[in-house]
Amino acid sequence: DPEDYGMASAAVSTQNSVVLAAQARVAEMENEDKARKDLEDEIALEAIAQAYKGRPLPEDWEPDTHPLFTNNPEETRKYENQLVSAVLSLERDDTPEEIAERAKRKGNEALKRGPKFYDEALKFYTEAIDAKSNIPENDSIYLSNRAAVQLLKKNYGKVIEDCERAVQLVPANVKACFRAARACNALNKYARALEFCEAGLAADPDNAELRKEKAAAAEGVRRREEEAKKKHAQEAKQLLAESGKARALRRACEQRGVVLGAKMYDGISGRQSAEAYVDSEGRIHWPVLLIYDEFDQSDFIQDVSEDCILVDQLSVVFDPAQPPPDWDPGRRYTPSTIAVYYATHQTRPLEQGAKKKEAAAEEGSDESFISSLLSGSENKGREKEIQRAEKAAWVRCALGGTVAEVAVGQDHVVPGMLVLHVVQADSTFERHLLETTPDRI
Repeated sequence: DPEDYGMASAAVSTQNSVVLAAQARVAEMENEDKARKDLEDEIALEAIAQAYKGRPLPEDWEPDTHPLFTNNPEETRKYENQLVSAVLSLERDDTPEEIAERAKRKGNEALKRGPKFYDEALKFYTEAIDAKSNIPENDSIYLSNRAAVQLLKKNYGKVIEDCERAVQLVPANVKACFRAARACNALNKYARALEFCEAGLAADPDNAELRKEKAAAAEGVRRREEEAKKKHAQEAKQLLAESGKARALRRACEQRGVVLGAKMYDGISGRQSAEAYVDSEGRIHWPVLLIYDEFDQSDFIQDVSEDCILVDQLSVVFDPAQPPPDWDPGRRYTPSTIAVYYATHQTRPLEQGAKKKEAAAEEGSDESFISSLLSGSENKGREKEIQRAEKAAWVRCALGGTVAEVAVGQDHVVPGMLVLHVVQADSTFERHLLETTPDRI
C-alpha cells in the first residue's frame, strides 16, 4: 500500500533515480502483460495445430457448429470439436480481480513518481475501484489509496468520502481512519476526526500517527469550546447594553407621557436595525415612517430628534431644489399643501407585566439580568397585534409642532417608531382617508 509520498528535500540525483526506476517498472509491467497474452495465443494456436496434425482442416463445417460462428460452444464441444476450447481461451477476459490489481499496481508506481503524476495515480486507483473486484479487503485498499492521493492534493472532502466507504467495507482499515482524521482536522471537523481516531485506535492502539491526530482533534474541540464561551459572554454583554438603552427609553417615555406599544413594520426591508433611543442629553430620537397612502409609497427617516419641528423635517423630504419623486411628478405634495395624520390604537400598549419584569431585572444583579435575557422572555419577537377597530381614528398633526408633541398626541400608542400618513390637504383622497377606519388602510 502507498504511504503519503511527499517530496522530501532529497538530492536531485536521488529523485531522478526514483523516477527512472518507476518508469522502468511500468515498462516492465507492460512487457509482462504483452508476454502473457502472446503466450496465451501460442497455447491456443498449438492446440489447433495438435488437433489437426497431419490432416487438413475440415472445410465442410456447418456455421452452427463452426467454433468461430457457433452461438453454443458447449453444444459444439459434444461433437469432439477441439477447436472450441482453443477459441474460448482466446476470448476469455481478465477477471475483475485481475483488472483491479493491475490498475492498483500502476497507481502505486505513478504515485511514486511525484506530484506531476498524482492525477495519473488517481485515474488508476479509480479504475481499480470501478472494476468491482467484490473482495471487500481489496476494494477498501483501493479507496484508501485514492484517498491518499486526494490528501496530497488537499481535496479533504473527497478524502473523507473515500475513507468512509473504505471503513464501511473494512472497519479495521487503520490507514483509512488516519487519512480521514487528518482531512477532518484540516476542515476543523474535530468531533468527526475524533470518531475516526477512535475507530482506528480500536484496531491499532499503539498507532503513533492516529494518536497525534487524536491529540490535534481534542485540542481543536477545546479551542472551539473556549471560543463559544467567549462569544456567549460577548452576546450577553451586548444584550445587557441594549437592555440598558431600552430601559432608558422606557423611563424617558414614562416621564413625557408617551405610550409605547408593540412594534409594527419591523419586517420592512432595511428598517430592522432602526430603534428609538435616548441621547447623552436626554433627548429621545425616533425613527419616522412617512406613508403616502394615495400612491402606496413610503419614506423612512432613521433618526429624528424629538425637538425637531415637523414641517422642518418635511421640508427636507419635499425639498424643491431636488427632483420630485416618481410618484408625484407634478409636485402636488409640498410642505404647504400636505396634511399629516397618525392613527390611534393601531397597536396594544406594552403590558404592565413586562414593565414589572424589566424593573425587577433592573434592580437585580447584571448576572441575573443576563441570565434572564439569554433564557428568553415574553417580550422576545414581535408581539401579537390586537384589533381595536372600534377605537381607531385619525388625528391630524400640527405641522408647526414638534416631533415630541406628535409622540404624546391623544390616544397615540407609538409602535416602536412614529408612523405618519401624508396626504394632500383638502383633496378628494383626504376625505376618503378620513371616511375610512385606519384598520382598513
